[in-house]
Amino acid sequence: CHQFPQEQAINGKPLENTVQEWKESRFFTSKTTCQSCHMPYRRHEFKGIHDPQMVKGGLDIQLTIDQGIAQLAIHSVAIGHAFPTYVTPKVVVTATALNAKGKSLHDWQWEIIREVRYHQGWKEVRDTRIMPDETRIYEADQVPAKTHAVRFHIQVIPDYFYRGVYEQLLAEKQRPEAKKLLGIALERTHKSAFTLFDQVINLPKK
Repeated sequence: CHQFPQEQAINGKPLENTVQEWKESRFFTSKTTCQSCHMPYRRHEFKGIHDPQMVKGGLDIQLTIDQGIAQLAIHSVAIGHAFPTYVTPKVVVTATALNAKGKSLHDWQWEIIREVRYHQGWKEVRDTRIMPDETRIYEADQVPAKTHAVRFHIQVIPDYFYRGVYEQLLAEKQRPEAKKLLGIALERTHKSAFTLFDQVINLPKK
């Protein structure tokens, strides 16, 4: 279920490559199985990207100031595969420069995703996912004058790919019953999104 065949690889990696990602991590050598995290104590919970606490438990997120620059570090400490492992989710990291009154002066945005598109076959657009034990640092550099603080926000959109599929289908002609079900499915993709991190850090006074 979680490992597509290599002959269906996109840019050298199958559409779903979770088992291989796990085998290339320290979790494989330490015999930390998929069930260890997703079925603890043999509970059939199968929690994953849709569960905020599950995601928080797999990451160490630190907000710091380094040489006057606000930095957000995301360290994958307890995820035995890429974060996220599949093409369905998207994680959006946003930084916002704020003045002393909390007004937005400038925004930065980064996306953690494996983005693929189908046009005469599957093609990989980009792969910015975080691998096991990797630390990714996001910097709010070159802040505008009068910047007092920086706010970092992380949003997880578990069903991002499906959202696009449903929107495309709804733009086409559909039978009334199909249109209704697609509308319900689309609404669920919006409801599944959640905030993983939201914190403000003050910059040192110059």
